[in-house]
Amino acid sequence: MTDLLAAASLLTAAVTVLYGLWYPEIARALEMPVPARAVDAGPRRHQVRMVLRARVVPLMVLSVCVALVFVPDALAIAREAVSLVLHERLAALHYDSRKTAVCLIVVFSMGLALHIVLLAWRTWWLLLRLEPS
Repeated sequence: MTDLLAAASLLTAAVTVLYGLWYPEIARALEMPVPARAVDAGPRRHQVRMVLRARVVPLMVLSVCVALVFVPDALAIAREAVSLVLHERLAALHYDSRKTAVCLIVVFSMGLALHIVLLAWRTWWLLLRLEPS
């Protein structure tokens, strides 16, 4: 269980660090105004496309993979906890902080992955609006 906790923590931390490093660039791209004429959006379109390809998509793939890798373990832990509570009166005596931490890290990484997927969608939508018709 300790190895699982360490791996989940390390990979989630890696995604979080990349997110922290790349978010200012992503935010700048998302704050760009869409010009009235799509033909005037050339440099903006190029910058948004590069941010999408080099930052947002890799971050999205990594965050979703990290979240999904540990979901089966978290579900097994949750299933075990529910079974324990339903069948034992003193189930609280079997509390394991490592298992709880794994579940919390998985929930956090799933929330982060969802946020990054929505960020990718917003970036892609902006790129579509910048494309000439």
